[in-house]
Amino acid sequence: MINKLLLLTFFITLTLWLAIAFTPLEIKSNHVAAGLLVAVIVTGITCLGRFLHQWSSSTAITTASLLTAFLSVAAYFLIWSSGWVTQDILYQHRRSANRTIEFQMTDVGALGYGRRMVDQRKLLPGIYWITELGKGAANVENSKLDSLDWKEVHFYKNELGLKDQ
Repeated sequence: MINKLLLLTFFITLTLWLAIAFTPLEIKSNHVAAGLLVAVIVTGITCLGRFLHQWSSSTAITTASLLTAFLSVAAYFLIWSSGWVTQDILYQHRRSANRTIEFQMTDVGALGYGRRMVDQRKLLPGIYWITELGKGAANVENSKLDSLDWKEVHFYKNELGLKDQ
């Protein structure tokens, strides 16, 4: 039973991590994304140990605990950026409150800031489907948006915490 549960957990976390890596699916919290990666690695190595090397339950639990502790500490120190954050919500979809067009930025350290315009659909709390509309700070042209579907809101969030000029 434990082997089936471990294998199921591995495949679920691996599938979710691959979906995030190779599709427009995005998790807003880098800490949650890192935790998911740690879960994939720990369950994968524990599955390999249980199935290929016939580890006992105590060996598997000890290995999983040590790996989780080590990888969690490593992931905490490796996560230095805040990822993409919303600076300005430009448009709200009239029929779907979970869909917005936003201007987002990310801090890339000494290189300055990355900028992008996105069509963002909220699927679950903290999980979004992102369609990139363009790089840079260019505004979305009103002529390309259907005014029956979109309303202009210009809600300034400033999640990056930049000073106003």
